Order: sequence, then C-alpha cells, then structure tokens
Amino acid sequence: MFSILTIAVVLALRPQLTPSAASGVPASPCKYEENCHCAVPGITVRWKAAYCMYLNATDDLEQMGVQQCLARVEPRAVAPLGPCDKNAHWKKRLCGALYKGKKTRIHNCIQDGAMVPRFVERGAGAVP
Repeated sequence: MFSILTIAVVLALRPQLTPSAASGVPASPCKYEENCHCAVPGITVRWKAAYCMYLNATDDLEQMGVQQCLARVEPRAVAPLGPCDKNAHWKKRLCGALYKGKKTRIHNCIQDGAMVPRFVERGAGAVP
C-alpha cells in the first residue's frame, strides 16, 4: 500500500498524474506529455526546438542550424524560470518570428491556446 508521502512525491515528479492515477486508475491522457497545467503546455525543449526550426526554415531537428540554435545558452532572464514561463517565452519568440512587426497578430498568436506547433504536440517523427 502507498503512503501519503509516496503519493505526494510521485505527483510532484509527474504533475500529469492525478491521485486516481497514482492509485492505479488511469488519468486522462495529456497530449502534450509535460507541463499540461501551464497556459502554454508541452515539453519545454520542444518549444525551443520549434522556434529554432522556424528560424532555420526546416522541420529537420537534426539540421545543423537547428542544433546550433538549441545549443545556445538561454537568455539570462529565461534561465531561472520554471517550465511554464519558459514555454511562454519560446511561444512568444516563435509568434514574434512568425509575425515580425505586426503587434496585433503577435499578441493574438501568443494568446491563442490552439497555436501549438505539431512538433510540440507530437514530437519528432510523429505521423500527422
């Protein structure tokens, strides 16, 4: 039988699990895999990768320009942030790159919960 402390630790490490999932009852699936509670859900490195792939005009994660972009140190203001805020940062950068100079469109893109790149949602090699 699980102790309350064990369940709390599991939930802290895997936020997409609910107490019912920790007890063996499956939780509803989170299509973004991580950070599902965030305003900008998904795996943080996928958001950065989506931004890098856009900048390099490719969908190839292994492309050298994408790899160089991913290897860059995060900006100082971003490094200490948690995953939710990092996701929001990379979405803002992506929207800014998509709609250069068009403030209203950038704002709408950032606010649009449906604006989640396929790579963020499904990962590399996912079938559409």
